[in-house]
Amino acid sequence: MTLDCTTKCFDSILKNSAKRIQVIQGGSGAGKTYSILQFLYIVAYQSTVPLIITVVAETYHFLANGVIRDFIRILGDNYNESMHNKSTNSFTIGKSIVEFMSVDQPHKARGARRDILFINECNAVPKETYTQLEIRTRKKVFLDFNPVQDFYAISEVAHQDNASYEIFTYKDNPFLEPEIVQSIESRRNQANWFRIFGEGQVGFIEGRIMPDFTQIENMPNIPTTCGMDFGFNDPSVLLESGIQGDSLYVNQLFYETGMTNQKIARRMKQLHVPLDYLIFADCAEPKSIFEIRQEGFKGIKGCLKGADSFVHGVHFLSRYKIFVTKSSMQTIRDFRNAQWEGANDGETFLNTAKPGYLHAIDALRYSLSNVIRPSTGFTAHIGKN
Repeated sequence: MTLDCTTKCFDSILKNSAKRIQVIQGGSGAGKTYSILQFLYIVAYQSTVPLIITVVAETYHFLANGVIRDFIRILGDNYNESMHNKSTNSFTIGKSIVEFMSVDQPHKARGARRDILFINECNAVPKETYTQLEIRTRKKVFLDFNPVQDFYAISEVAHQDNASYEIFTYKDNPFLEPEIVQSIESRRNQANWFRIFGEGQVGFIEGRIMPDFTQIENMPNIPTTCGMDFGFNDPSVLLESGIQGDSLYVNQLFYETGMTNQKIARRMKQLHVPLDYLIFADCAEPKSIFEIRQEGFKGIKGCLKGADSFVHGVHFLSRYKIFVTKSSMQTIRDFRNAQWEGANDGETFLNTAKPGYLHAIDALRYSLSNVIRPSTGFTAHIGKN
């Protein structure tokens, strides 16, 4: 194999090779998988010590018709039957072994250790399976995927200090056939499809509750209030929000499970939350509010709720351009994934939220209790009260 047919994605892999984890997101035809396999072949071939390189896909079907086929294509004239053990789906490359494994059986993730791991289309692989594979990998991990929706690789892994995170599209692959380019671009009118597979951006879930939002580095210097949603097995969430003109700004302070009221108070003190800061907490938890007040936070009070308060609150949020700080990872995940009942079922969306991914939305609604009125859904500008 020569390096005269590499893509922008391959160049990025080389640039970020010092990182333990490389997260590669992108659309159709971006060359993500092929570029990673090219890199793995070179590493295996040039290594002076034996390496175990494991390539993982969801099922054997995806292995056989995807990454194994691509890998044989990369080998080209260097391929011969003697290097390919078809019973174990492995190849001997120099002193190294490149093995291909599906994870449709959970115990396969708990096998022997390896040096390098590549999970192809990792959005089809559960987080726990990823974790078991990653902790058994000595040197390096690659993840690639089409961003159909938010999941752990985007919201968590990509933001680790030891990870790189890159996005590529078909425009970054100069070797893509013109017919495929034309096919992709012919679907521009399919907004969500083209956002995912054309632009390589996270897709919109059908029936999503929250309106679209923009990620920003930091909160502007504007008046803010806090909202708190209580949990224990579910997360406890504290976030701050502020409104300026037609823009709503949101910043997550914490989003953690296993939090007693005393732990919540200690966490707030660690974050230097002022004791008199106005915090609207879930009014269904008066004991929790009382105990946190006893810890010195005199600004905490119950939020305002009423009939259909969730629907009124979401209606109010939809009036604004929403901006969320990039560090608010779990909040971003909730905003991207919360759905109305009826979504994906071929039904009319109902004014009832599906369970899950609602914690940050509830905390945001509570934070705006002095501007949302349950009866009408809105009132005056925040900061005027």
